[in-house]
Amino acid sequence: MTQKSLNLTQDAHLLSGKERARLILKDVHEQTYGDGKGFLTDSERTALKRMTDFKVSEEYSYYIDVYMKTPHIMGAITEGYLRFKYYYETLKKAHLFFNQAPAVEILKDIVKDQIQDDKAKKDALKIIDVLQVIQVSEDGKKVTFKDTLSYIKANVKKAWLNASLFCSLKRVVDRIEDELGFSPFSGKSFNEQYKLYIDEIEHCIKEHNAFIERIAEDRDLKDKEDYLIQEPTYNTDAYEGWTETIFKEKPKDV
Repeated sequence: MTQKSLNLTQDAHLLSGKERARLILKDVHEQTYGDGKGFLTDSERTALKRMTDFKVSEEYSYYIDVYMKTPHIMGAITEGYLRFKYYYETLKKAHLFFNQAPAVEILKDIVKDQIQDDKAKKDALKIIDVLQVIQVSEDGKKVTFKDTLSYIKANVKKAWLNASLFCSLKRVVDRIEDELGFSPFSGKSFNEQYKLYIDEIEHCIKEHNAFIERIAEDRDLKDKEDYLIQEPTYNTDAYEGWTETIFKEKPKDV
């Protein structure tokens, strides 16, 4: 429960637009996603919404607008996570094919040596080829285990870009929390999902990089860094775009 140190009904005129907005927004948020009651009385809410001048009103409107944009961020966060997972799952397939490659070659040799009927041999080899194909839906490419390393190299960059997109959105959320003084996700079911997204992306990156470290040691991979998912950065075009969209109207003195 938020603590009040002023008589807000009488002293609301002493508060800035920022302070008013933070109180009102947190009260509304607690009513909607918390205890259902909030912590302000009707008279306090009325007093806080009574603006003393244009500067106070401008500040107040800025923070209300920031809060109102949080649903858009929630949608973008989910999209960023799903984009990362798409490319990570393609990397997981590559891990699988890479591990299976020696066994597949042995199986091919057995088929070639042991099956005498030419048609049966051709059909068996065709089935083996189908089993080791990675289908990439975006451009229709087919990549066999022989191309797995080059496939990984091409896709780690895409995985990193989408992890960075998610990191950018997380940075925006952190800034929204700083601006409002509370998390706009608190009390929402999305809050737990958001935390799971953060943990899973971190886990996926560690899992992939551990796989690369292992094969780099086993196969003396010289350009190992090209196959690792690097540390994501928030400094992206997406971050610039979201900060411009959400925070561009911030009054200079706020």
